[in-house]
Amino acid sequence: MKLIIANRGGHDIGKTTSIRNAFNVLQAKYPMTTTVYEPVGVSSFPIAGGEVKATIKIGTTLVGIETQGDPGSRMQQSVADFIAWECEIILVACRNQGDTINTITNLESNHGYTVLWLQNGKCTDTACWQKLEEKYGNWIADIIEKCALTRTLSPTYL
Repeated sequence: MKLIIANRGGHDIGKTTSIRNAFNVLQAKYPMTTTVYEPVGVSSFPIAGGEVKATIKIGTTLVGIETQGDPGSRMQQSVADFIAWECEIILVACRNQGDTINTITNLESNHGYTVLWLQNGKCTDTACWQKLEEKYGNWIADIIEKCALTRTLSPTYL
């Protein structure tokens, strides 16, 4: 099974925050198999702010996580690293068009990944929006964990 979860959307929709939340949930469950590449020198979890590039091994499945998804960011390099490291599940942020979308579709057509396109919800109320980002991150973490442990993508996970 090869799966890429692409959390896509426009600027300031909460993609990074939701992916960081998913990372924090998974890192708390699998701390001994987590490797953080960015931010360099992180010493405490959960990571409250900033961008994250990491891998987490869940069972026998290696998961790559990258929060940067803006054009010109390290997203393309992270995806190349995750492929080289044989990550079976990759979680990334990306925009709705352009280079980041092209990177994702390349994984599908040239590397055999199934793409699961997801998108954050947004609320004009700040407290509501923060709660949505938290719940969304938890949901993404749940999908990743189920897929990693069963080595399948089932519609029941969604």
